[in-house]
Amino acid sequence: MTFFFDEQLPPAIVTALGETEQAAKHVVHEGLRGKSDEEVIQYAGARGWFFVTSNTDILRKPQERAAIIQHGVGAFFFTGRANRDRFDWLQLIVNRWKDMQAFAESTPKPFTAQVPDRGAIKLISNRRIRRPRS
Repeated sequence: MTFFFDEQLPPAIVTALGETEQAAKHVVHEGLRGKSDEEVIQYAGARGWFFVTSNTDILRKPQERAAIIQHGVGAFFFTGRANRDRFDWLQLIVNRWKDMQAFAESTPKPFTAQVPDRGAIKLISNRRIRRPRS
């Protein structure tokens, strides 16, 4: 199971996780810096990866939420409001890592999930998502 980190999260997180043999990739390391959220989501879906981001704007954009469904992605959204530096992000992700793995193993894709700083990871409803018209 591989977790694919979005551009808003520091690439150093993936480097540190890799040092502990955790399966993690980053948008920057995959050559996708500056690509649209839809392209990044599609890339994750094509590889069967889980998408990890702090970009909650995706949740407000129907076409991006629809891409999660269309490409069969499990997406984790960090929803805490604290300003974090790279170390704070690393600490939070390490603290939530096993919870994210357990959630990913037990929840069928596609899904969107809220990862709060503390407490249970929760599904975010996708009922109102409509696929964009072609």
